[in-house]
Order: sequence, then C-alpha cells, then structure tokens
Amino acid sequence: MNDINVTKLPLPKDMSRMESGVIQFGDDWPGIFVRGDDALYTAINLSEVTKLIEKQNSLLSVNLTNFAELLFACDIRKHK
Repeated sequence: MNDINVTKLPLPKDMSRMESGVIQFGDDWPGIFVRGDDALYTAINLSEVTKLIEKQNSLLSVNLTNFAELLFACDIRKHK
C-alpha cells in the first residue's frame, strides 16, 4: 500500500478526545472514525484472520490485508 496522507483537523472545543464511531462532515456520507489505538488492535486481529483464510479465499485475504495496512497507518509513531 502506498504512503497514507494524514488529514489533520482540530478537535471540537467541547471534546477532550474523539472516540471511535460514525462521523459526518457536512452533507457528505457518514464514515467511520477509528481511534489509532482501536485501529492498531483491529489491524493485528485482521492480520491474524488473514493468515487463517489466505489459502481458502485469496481475494478476501488481499482485501483484509489492505484494510489492515490502512489501520496500521494510524500508528502515531509513524507521523511524528
């Protein structure tokens, strides 16, 4: 997967941190925000599942691997 661009937005003033969940910007489709700590834990789990299914379903394995890589890109240590 190519390098991931990180879009930085200010945290709303009434919040001390953003929790994982559904978020919507203006009238655009809602999306899912996954906090970095949640993302890394999920990426580790997806990587393990991918190892278990790669021989049974290669397309699913590739898709899960790509999604895990996107989640691993949330590692804050890579963006300092």
